[in-house]
Amino acid sequence: MIYSWHKPHADMGARKHMEDAHTIIQDLCIESLSRLGLHPQSYFAVYDGHGGEEASSFLGDVLHHNIIETFFMKKTELKPLINKSPEELQSMITKRLIDAFERTDEEFLNESERPQAGSTATTVFVAGKYMFVSNVGDSRTVLSRGGKAERLSNDHKPSRSDEAQRIRDTGGFVIHGRIMGELAVSRAFGDAPFKTFDLPEPPKDDVDSKPRSDYDSQELPVNPNDILKGPLVIPTPEITITELTDDCEFVMLASDGLYDVLKDQEAVDFMRQKIVQLGDVQRAVEAIVEYAIFHQRSTDNVTCVVVMFKEPKDLK
Repeated sequence: MIYSWHKPHADMGARKHMEDAHTIIQDLCIESLSRLGLHPQSYFAVYDGHGGEEASSFLGDVLHHNIIETFFMKKTELKPLINKSPEELQSMITKRLIDAFERTDEEFLNESERPQAGSTATTVFVAGKYMFVSNVGDSRTVLSRGGKAERLSNDHKPSRSDEAQRIRDTGGFVIHGRIMGELAVSRAFGDAPFKTFDLPEPPKDDVDSKPRSDYDSQELPVNPNDILKGPLVIPTPEITITELTDDCEFVMLASDGLYDVLKDQEAVDFMRQKIVQLGDVQRAVEAIVEYAIFHQRSTDNVTCVVVMFKEPKDLK
């Protein structure tokens, strides 16, 4: 069960604009899940925008509403689920979370005046004793389990072998760790040019031989849009499921501005130490953001949300 959540702390760092956003909802009041014994439901999220704040701001306003809506069920839908196993219920929740993410992206692309803006998302959806972490992009969620860092999300980088293969299979390529030499994340909301075949032709002198290029030769097609078979960037989250047990202490959601300068275990150690030292989780959250920016010289926006599963006095 959740002991407490705390106001996130965010800082622009060296950037001129704040493109991060966040959402915290203590109780979603989803009746269908409560009837299935999965209550209460809570939602926490960090969104890291790029190319403007439009996408991250949209997510902060819309994504949780779509998650709530995706669990609306008629009695005829709900009744067959009552006697399902925990694994079957988890599979149902996972599918509906994916649907909510993909629908939110479609809405942003169709409704936004700047659909070329993009955003990552790392979200925690707690339903009863289960925690569903959904991730798109390179923001990250890390659990402290008895003081040991346990990463609950996977970064989506074009350099990741399976992501690079997906991009190649779609007709794209990776240069210098970026899709088409442009975008540094392989999954995101928004980023319309990478989903609607409206890409600029990259300069040929930027293409290296393998492994930095995913092409078999050094010659690029005249127009990369002519060879694309589908979107290079997708909003489909990877989802992990964790049962909340007595050794779960807290979970940290943060934008990559934090994890670019702190390893997972370093972040957990710092947070635990500050919680014990200060006796105040809110001040500890502020301390780790300030440490990332002023001591570790993070040059990005930094946003951090911490959800406690234990009382601070119980951390040893």
